[in-house]
Amino acid sequence: DLLGAARLDTEELTPLPGAEELALLRALRDAALSERFDLLVVDLPPAPQALALLALPAELRRYLRRLLPPERQAARALRPVLGRLAGVPMPA
Repeated sequence: DLLGAARLDTEELTPLPGAEELALLRALRDAALSERFDLLVVDLPPAPQALALLALPAELRRYLRRLLPPERQAARALRPVLGRLAGVPMPA
């Protein structure tokens, strides 16, 4: 109970579109990079859905580039370094 608000049921939570697919791709990448396996077998959906799944990381990058201008991306990337150099926390 936060500030008198009722708890949310799990059915009320809406996942971010593509989050499950992105998690699967990350798990696949991690498994491939771990070198624990000699062979990875991946069962994919039919071609159109498989291509959309495999294109998801590039689509997310493209979307974020459109959403965040390059100057803001650079500032965000440099913020931790500048904070350490200046010796003060940088605003988020």
